[in-house]
Amino acid sequence: MEKTADAVPQFHGGVAACQTTTPTNCKIFQYRGDTAVDGSISGNTITIDAGLNTGFGVPIDGSTLHSVTAFTFGRNDAYDDLYADVDATQPFDYAVGSVKG
Repeated sequence: MEKTADAVPQFHGGVAACQTTTPTNCKIFQYRGDTAVDGSISGNTITIDAGLNTGFGVPIDGSTLHSVTAFTFGRNDAYDDLYADVDATQPFDYAVGSVKG
């Protein structure tokens, strides 16, 4: 999810991409959010509905997503800034289909 001042929140899926310092030197992985997905905010809960075949990168092996976590970051520039780690959740394993919205 991305929220800028005076704008409606935008929800995205996708995978992290390498930001290089030279053609062969990966400095960090940045999440670009290259696929628009459905999402909502209700109170303190953010829900993002990203398909298994398009939202996380493929292939998904089995029916469990391992080490699922969430991070919140702040930045000034959408592509070049390094993120400031603001908050994170403990990782957990998620059995696909175990929660219905």
